[in-house]
Amino acid sequence: MRPDVVVLLNSRAGRRDPVVEEAVAAAFEAAGCDAAIQITDGMRIAADCSNALNNGARVLVAGGGDGTVSSVAAALVGHNAALGVLPLGTLNHFAKDLGLPLDIDAAARVIAAGQTTCVDVGDT
Repeated sequence: MRPDVVVLLNSRAGRRDPVVEEAVAAAFEAAGCDAAIQITDGMRIAADCSNALNNGARVLVAGGGDGTVSSVAAALVGHNAALGVLPLGTLNHFAKDLGLPLDIDAAARVIAAGQTTCVDVGDT
């Protein structure tokens, strides 16, 4: 059985380095959250989101920048699941606009605590 929380780490995110996967896993463990960590990229992210949702994920965490957040958010439209944000990109506008912590440990604690807010979804 897969955990309710799936963290999709973009391998091309601005702050991606070899130890970020370990840091993210440790942050969620310290926050008391059983999270599956998965490396993805722009070519696979939609399929990875779909697979996670089909396997029962209730929270998809976008680990990357604004592009990663946008891709994961788009995959969640119409699903009864929440979006978590680990701001690992260069600018992280979405996280900053919502006042989310930019530190991995603090962001993991917010996600683990289940704090949510509603945001608008745009459609072109």
